[in-house]
Amino acid sequence: MQQTRVYVQDLATHKASRVVEGLSFNYALTGIDGAEAVIGSPAKGYVKASGLRAASLDGEVTTMGRLNRAEYIHQLWDTRNEFNGNSSCGPTSAVIDLVTYQLTNEFGVQVPQPTSHYSKWGRYITDEFSNRGTTFNRTMNDWDRVGNWKGAHGWITGYYCPGNRPCASWESERDFLARNGAAAQQGNFTPAQVRAFLDQGKFVIMSGTWGSTSGHLSVVIGYHDNGSFYVHDTYGAGTDGSYDGANQLYTWNYIAPAQMWAA
Repeated sequence: MQQTRVYVQDLATHKASRVVEGLSFNYALTGIDGAEAVIGSPAKGYVKASGLRAASLDGEVTTMGRLNRAEYIHQLWDTRNEFNGNSSCGPTSAVIDLVTYQLTNEFGVQVPQPTSHYSKWGRYITDEFSNRGTTFNRTMNDWDRVGNWKGAHGWITGYYCPGNRPCASWESERDFLARNGAAAQQGNFTPAQVRAFLDQGKFVIMSGTWGSTSGHLSVVIGYHDNGSFYVHDTYGAGTDGSYDGANQLYTWNYIAPAQMWAA
C-alpha cells in the first residue's frame, strides 16, 4: 500500500500545496527547510522533495543537521593533574557516551590547568567506581607509565601502543560500555548508518586516524547538512592537544574510522 502524495498547508492562507507525489512508506515527511519539504528515513537518508517525484530521488540524498546533547570531557585537561591522559582517549570517549545517561551522578575533580576549574565527570576516568554490578577497579599506568589508575582508564587500556605504552583495547571499550548499561553495537559503519544511529539519539565512538594521528578515539554527537560530523574531540580542537574540543566539525575523511561503537 502506498500514499501517493504529501501536502503542506500554509497556516495563514490555509492554502494546501502538493510537495511530493508517489511517496512510498519507505519515506516520511520529516520537516520543512525554508519553503521546501524534506522527506526521508534513517535507513535511506533525507532529501529535499519540493516539486519532485519520490521515485526520482533515490541516490540524490542530502542530510539534515542534528546535534545530540552530550557532556564534554578532555582527556588531558579534565582529569587529575597528576594523571597523563595522552593514552586515555578511549576511556574518555566511553565516559562522554555514558555520563548523564547510564552514569547519572557527577564524580568530579578540581583541576588546576589550563585554568583552575571543576571537572564534573573526571574521576570516572581515573578512579574506582561501581555501577550495575561491576566495580571498575582494574589498574593501569598512564602514558608516562606512572601510577595505578582505575575507573575507565584501568578497565579499557593495556600495553598496546608503540613503545609499550597503554592505549585502548577495542574489546574492552565495548565491554566497558556494556557493563555500564549501554546497548553498544560495534562495527565498521557507513556514514548513512552513523547518521541513522544519531537520529535515534545515540552517540558513535570512532577509532581512526583523525588527521595525522597514529590512532585516536572520540565521540560523534551529530551531523551537518554538508556531510560533516559534529565531534566531541577528547584531544582538543583539531586533535592537537588544545583545550576546547567540544562540537568540532570534521569530515569523514579526516576521521578515517577503522572501528566504531554506537551506544
